[in-house]
Amino acid sequence: MRSLTSIFITQLLVITQRKKKLADPAVFDKRVQDLLARGEEPYLLDYKKFTVDVEKSSLNGMDYYILRSRKKHNANKMMYFHGGGFISQPIEQHWKLLNKIVEDTGTETWVPVYPKIPFHDATYAYPLLIALYKVLAESTGDGRIAFMGDSAGGGIVLGMAEQIKALAIKQPSELIMISPFLDAAMTSPETKEIEPKDAMLGIYGTQRCGELWAGDIDLKDPLISPLYGDITGLGNMTIFTGTYDLINPDTHRLLEKSKELQIPIDFNEIEGMQHVYPLLPIPEAKKAIQKMETILTRG
Repeated sequence: MRSLTSIFITQLLVITQRKKKLADPAVFDKRVQDLLARGEEPYLLDYKKFTVDVEKSSLNGMDYYILRSRKKHNANKMMYFHGGGFISQPIEQHWKLLNKIVEDTGTETWVPVYPKIPFHDATYAYPLLIALYKVLAESTGDGRIAFMGDSAGGGIVLGMAEQIKALAIKQPSELIMISPFLDAAMTSPETKEIEPKDAMLGIYGTQRCGELWAGDIDLKDPLISPLYGDITGLGNMTIFTGTYDLINPDTHRLLEKSKELQIPIDFNEIEGMQHVYPLLPIPEAKKAIQKMETILTRG
C-alpha cells in the first residue's frame, strides 16, 4: 500500500503542473527555443547543505564533481549520471540523494555535468563520459565501481556499460538504474495508458528529448536506446521503478530480455509509484536508498 506521503507528493506535483513542461508541446518547444536564444550556459552548483567534501574539476571541457565523505572510507567508487531528459542540469534532489549516500557509505562519487540538448547530442557527450570514466577506473585500484543514474541518466548507465564492454578497461561491477529511459523511440504501447497517471512525464516532451539526444542517429541505435544493445557480460543490474511511471513498460522489456538470456536483474517495482520515486521525500524512497547503499558497500 502506498504511503500517505507519496499520495500527497503526487497531488503536489499535479497541482504545481510539473508535468506541463513535458506534456504541453507549446511549452516544451518554447523552452527549447529559449535555451537556443540564450546560448549554452555553465552549470553553477548552488546546493548549500552538503555534509561531505565537494571538489570541482574538468576534463576535456566537461565539468564534474567529486563527493567524498569526511568520516568514512569505502574502497568502492561510483559514477552518477543525473536525470533531466538530457536537457536539465542536476537539481537539489540529486545532490540530497548523493550527499546522503556518500555520507552513509563513504563511497567516493563522481558526478559529470555532461553536455545537454539542444546544443549537443549523444555522439558528443558519450566520448567525454568514457574519457572521464577511464580516469575514474585508473584511480580505483582494487575497489569496485558502480554506475548509478536516474531517468535519462539511468539510460546512460546501461548505455555506458554496453560501450565500455568493448574497451580494455575496468568494467563497472554494479549498474543501478532509477526509472531508466531505455527506449528513446518509445515504442511500448502501454505508455499511452500510463501517461494520465504519471505526474511528471508527458509523451510529447519525452519523445522530443530522445530525438534531440539522438541527433542524426536512429532512435533504436543502442547508443540512444540501450534497451536494444547487447546486455551480456555486464555488471550486476538493479532497477527501481514504479507503475505510475511513463517509461516503466520499457523496464519490463529489459527484464524479459534478461530472462531470455538468463541474466539476473534485481527488479524493484512498487505499485503506484511515480517517476524517479527514490529521489522524492517519501518512505518508499528510504527503503530504496537503503538497498542502494547495501549494493555500494559490497566487498
